[in-house]
Amino acid sequence: MGRQRFKYICTSCYSILAMLCKVKNLLPFHIRKNLAQALVLSKLYYNDILHHSLPEYLAARLQRVQKAAASFVNGKYATTSDILKLNCLPLTEQCKWHILKSTHKSLYSSDWSNYLRLETYENNRNLRSSKGIQLQRSMITKMFQDEAANLFNNLPLSLRNCMDPISFFKETRKLLQESQVQVIIALFFHCKYQLLSVLT
Repeated sequence: MGRQRFKYICTSCYSILAMLCKVKNLLPFHIRKNLAQALVLSKLYYNDILHHSLPEYLAARLQRVQKAAASFVNGKYATTSDILKLNCLPLTEQCKWHILKSTHKSLYSSDWSNYLRLETYENNRNLRSSKGIQLQRSMITKMFQDEAANLFNNLPLSLRNCMDPISFFKETRKLLQESQVQVIIALFFHCKYQLLSVLT
């Protein structure tokens, strides 16, 4: 993603949020949520599979935009847990989900162009976890083939062999949501431990 394009997305989203905040007290919750999704999040999610190669500081800036949108919806400062409560994924996880969706289409959809299909390989080992489809890793990092392989190959065997797109999309999204919840819980206990160690 070019820097000018990145700057335009952030500036555009903040401008829209600034206008929406002027009338937020007049709007019910579901209207605020629909407006945020249609006018702000749609810009962040468009072609977001390209975000996987962003440097961390740029990804963090996009994440702040999503938190600002969630703050508008909730009417208060929003954290990652608030984003999950709105049935949304943090942008990094949303990007991973869209990569997995495209990966599944590449493997199983007849509408996917043959010259764009991802490379797979057969694992001859007898390990149970290696019996499903696996993607060939790319020699060049940050490529879609490499990122798709990193995500898809680490999925449970049942998901890698799932040919139904609706079930695959639903279960992978649920998996990513649960992983974020576990991260939040781990962070909470870490902060609690640090606080107790300081007090004692």
